[in-house]
Amino acid sequence: MTKKNKDQELLVVSKFFEEAGDVEKRYKALKKTIKNIKKFNEAQIKGKVAEA
Repeated sequence: MTKKNKDQELLVVSKFFEEAGDVEKRYKALKKTIKNIKKFNEAQIKGKVAEA
């Protein structure tokens, strides 16, 4: 294996881990958003509905 191929392989692996980290951040943000939407809907059902 030449040095060029080895560098390319490392680049591919590092990109994979960057994307995996991004997916994890997006998942956590989406999970938090869904949780907040559920709270908001529960508040509307239990209390008065707010008018904008």
